[in-house]
Amino acid sequence: MRIIVSTISHHHTEMIIHLASLKKLAKADDIVVLCRDNAKSRELREYCLENNIIYLSNNQPQGFARNNNLNFRYYLQNLTPQKDDYFLLFNPDIELTPNTIPELRMSLMTSEKELIAGNLFLERSWMVPDDNIRLYPQFRQFVRTYLFGDRSTMINRKTQSLPTQGTYWASGAFLALRASLYQELGGLDERFFMYCEDIDFSRRASSMGISIKLAENVKALHWRQRASKKLFSKFFFWHVMSVLKFCCIPRKGKSTAAKSALYEVKPLTTRTSVTYSDNTVTSAITPDQLT
Repeated sequence: MRIIVSTISHHHTEMIIHLASLKKLAKADDIVVLCRDNAKSRELREYCLENNIIYLSNNQPQGFARNNNLNFRYYLQNLTPQKDDYFLLFNPDIELTPNTIPELRMSLMTSEKELIAGNLFLERSWMVPDDNIRLYPQFRQFVRTYLFGDRSTMINRKTQSLPTQGTYWASGAFLALRASLYQELGGLDERFFMYCEDIDFSRRASSMGISIKLAENVKALHWRQRASKKLFSKFFFWHVMSVLKFCCIPRKGKSTAAKSALYEVKPLTTRTSVTYSDNTVTSAITPDQLT
């Protein structure tokens, strides 16, 4: 089993170095860390080279979905995909505990067609869970959350068990699944520049009978910045646009991602067929989606 870690840096160099989570992950023999840099930081590049982290950079900043799909494409083209590979979406603001990695391995070993979310907390007392598992929102709930702090889509994990499968989604801050399953789903939908792509991804997975599992023992800290809560910031507008897209885009199992090309990567000349050891999985991420 290998774990392919996909991290995106938007001026997160200082945080990545301070938390040292990528460094810890990259020390493991069965973990490959891909760090894609939106800011072309020389300091981050040198840090990655020193710590066995694969450093990738963009010609210009791109969104969460596009960047993670490009990391996945790098994996397909350069890392010799294996049947039991897993793909982990991993925010740069996640801090690991000594048990996070071994517990994650244990959870993945029993996983087949599942999205596995880490059990995230907001402070070191482990008393305040992150809201990385939520009920699917409607547009009015998005609005009420911004204006009035509405928490009707939040799940109080200290007092409530998870509701019925298919009624909740998992944040992309710490989300793992089989690499072949990420490919089957077509990756994240690139029409979402930032925010809501993980809600859409969870809903598309649920529509294909793929369950979402909260791995209780896979604990980590999430030092989230909540930049989208600042009214009229660019993050706020990105969030509003993503909300509108989520409410309007028809639901499909596979992503119909944006068609744009701004990266110096090898093109996929045909619809890719990738061999995972003893079986073949046809790529759902097609050339016109990731070139």
